[in-house]
Amino acid sequence: MTASPSRIVVSVNLGAHTRGSLSVVCCLLSFLLLSTALAQEERAAPAGGQINTLTQALLGLQKRARDLEAKSLERRRAAQERLDALAEEQKTLDRTVKVLSEQVTQLEVELAQKKEAATKDEKEAARLTRDEEAVFEAARRFVDRLEKSIDAGIPWMVEGRKDAAEKARRAISAPTQTPAKALSMAAALHESEEALGRSCEASVVDLELDGVERSVPALRLGLLAIAYSSEDGSVLGYVQRGQTLKEGNIETGGKEGDDKGREKTLSRVASGYRTAIDVLQRRLTPRVVDLYVPVVPLAGGEEEK
Repeated sequence: MTASPSRIVVSVNLGAHTRGSLSVVCCLLSFLLLSTALAQEERAAPAGGQINTLTQALLGLQKRARDLEAKSLERRRAAQERLDALAEEQKTLDRTVKVLSEQVTQLEVELAQKKEAATKDEKEAARLTRDEEAVFEAARRFVDRLEKSIDAGIPWMVEGRKDAAEKARRAISAPTQTPAKALSMAAALHESEEALGRSCEASVVDLELDGVERSVPALRLGLLAIAYSSEDGSVLGYVQRGQTLKEGNIETGGKEGDDKGREKTLSRVASGYRTAIDVLQRRLTPRVVDLYVPVVPLAGGEEEK
């Protein structure tokens, strides 16, 4: 810096790499303004007045520089605090994102496992449905076979037995039916038929002969045959599987010239049937009874001897 009575020249060389603070810049500007004011005051006022004026101006500039520096520091402090807060928020956000990412990954794994389990459950449910339908179908076929056996068997309580088979079939086909109950119903029907096959029973059968409806005492021999005989022996019959009551009728009417031995045979047959019926009805004590069984035709057309 060079001072003369007429002017003041200030040279400031700022290097390319010099970094001054705001206060330094303010001081330089203040000094430049002060120097300019001194140069102007040299011409207009005495030396003592110029010094006082310059001193006051310098003090004012310094105060403004300090105020500016304080405000700058406050702004820098606030900016730094804001940056720190933003950095902390970023860290919190990163942690939150990490936790959420882990949770999403876990949920995706659980969802995949649930989908796999659901697929297995669907396959198992489909298999169980097929198995249940197979059980229902087997139960229905079993009932159908029993009903065919009733039709092809002896004519004993046919309507009631077929009604029981039809009820079992409808119950098995009900939408709310379970396989266990379906099998239980089929088994119950089979047990009732087996019970008939293992027992003998005395009852009455109704048949029509020569246009006349008659009720005749009868004897059921399991599910193999029905033997019936009227009290006087005039109506006599032995019905096998696949025959009607009328088809099993034994002709008892005699013709002129018939052998007397045949009449005795028919009498013994009727007596044996009636005795067995009386024993089953507990009108007689248990005893050995001879029952007449007609010759069973063989498949080849010959008769069993």
